[in-house]
Amino acid sequence: MDRTVPTVEVGINGHRVRMIIDTGSNVTLLTPETASAMHLLIDPTHTSSALGSTGYTKTGNAVIDWMELGSIRLDRLSVPTASLKPDGANPVIGGILGGSILSRFDIDYNQPASELSLYQVKGCLFPEPPWERPYQTLKGSVYQARLRVPVSVDGHTLMALVDTGAEILSVARGSLFQLGLGEGILANDLTRNVTGIGGGTVILPYHRFASIQIGEEVFNGGMAIIQDYPILGASMLIGEEYMKERRLWLSYSSGTMFVQIPSQMKTARPAPN
Repeated sequence: MDRTVPTVEVGINGHRVRMIIDTGSNVTLLTPETASAMHLLIDPTHTSSALGSTGYTKTGNAVIDWMELGSIRLDRLSVPTASLKPDGANPVIGGILGGSILSRFDIDYNQPASELSLYQVKGCLFPEPPWERPYQTLKGSVYQARLRVPVSVDGHTLMALVDTGAEILSVARGSLFQLGLGEGILANDLTRNVTGIGGGTVILPYHRFASIQIGEEVFNGGMAIIQDYPILGASMLIGEEYMKERRLWLSYSSGTMFVQIPSQMKTARPAPN
């Protein structure tokens, strides 16, 4: 796994393709260039809407005969095709590995070690990571193949999507009222550029809150992008800035995120059979 941009190499019909790991996307997709280079057939029966940080992208679908994720093989997949840059050119990244595939597993997402492991969890009522304690537990839920967990912002609880495809924390503009804030509070904020799934770039306010709490960690003066587009099923995004120094276990089977902060990180025990 790449630490700068979270990517992983997967097998598609015998070809090796590097894909962005994006738990904030509800779909897995390929770029048109990748689909064309592999001569994938167009799926005439399906189209898809991919949801990213700057909105929806409507796309056609291509048919994958098989996909290999390490030792795991998935057969006969219909996936959307969409450009990842405004000019459609991307010679390195072949697509996005999103929730439609990732939510089938529990995931050990270890950015500090550049490791991604997928676990097929069956028959476990309360699945937990094969780590030595201590670690933090954030009980949430899965919404449209995306994991969301509670986060406290200035003492108010918001639901946040765990989004490996997002750079930093984001708060939906529509949630400001819930936080007791008006639009005028953003007038003097810094701004940041945000590029979305379809290649579009927007300039958004970058606001400093009194405090942001994720699990047991409190970030006094924590900052977040104020996002214009609604975040479907949540009010926030937790991005890579938070994940880069932490190990996460994303349990789609139980709707839970487990977190080890740097001082807690230890070698994992062997995974249970």
